[in-house]
Order: sequence, then structure tokens, then C-alpha cells
Amino acid sequence: MSVLILFCLKKFYRTAIKGNIELSLIEAKLLKELIVNVGHTVDASTMMQLIWQRDDPYSRNSLHGFIHKLRHYLRHDQSISLINQRGIGYMLTIKA
Repeated sequence: MSVLILFCLKKFYRTAIKGNIELSLIEAKLLKELIVNVGHTVDASTMMQLIWQRDDPYSRNSLHGFIHKLRHYLRHDQSISLINQRGIGYMLTIKA
């Protein structure tokens, strides 16, 4: 596991402990995919295939809902951003 991925996990863990956050299985899978690809856009279709094994409008709406929840959990740490790459996917960024 790369140093950057470990850094991201440690940073999220500290944020989660402060906020007393418990992630659902889907939230955890999405966050893991974003952390593994930190600094790079993860295609929305890839994320939907990972979670629901399909890419359709209903899955896309659900994905938006789960991303919204993750942003809500991460809002206390200003150094973590979950950016929407319109029409493409999402990117997790961490400022050191």
C-alpha cells in the first residue's frame, strides 16, 4: 500500500473518530475506491459497477446520494475535498 493511501486512511480515520462516524458498506466501498485513486478522477460508471453491478439513471441518483453523505462526513476537515468532475466522476483530494 502506498504512503499516500496510508496517509489518506489515517487522515479519514482521525476525522471519523472526531465525528463518531459509522460508514455503511456502500459508503466504505466508495470511500475506499476514492482513497485508492486519491488525486485522480474515478469514473462514475466504474463506481456504479463496483457497487450495483450496473450503470443506469437510478444507480447514478443513488451514487449522488452516497457522495453527498461522504461529503457531509468529511466536512469537518478542510484539507479533504471530494470534487465532482461534471459528467465524468469524482476525485478525492487531500492537502498536506
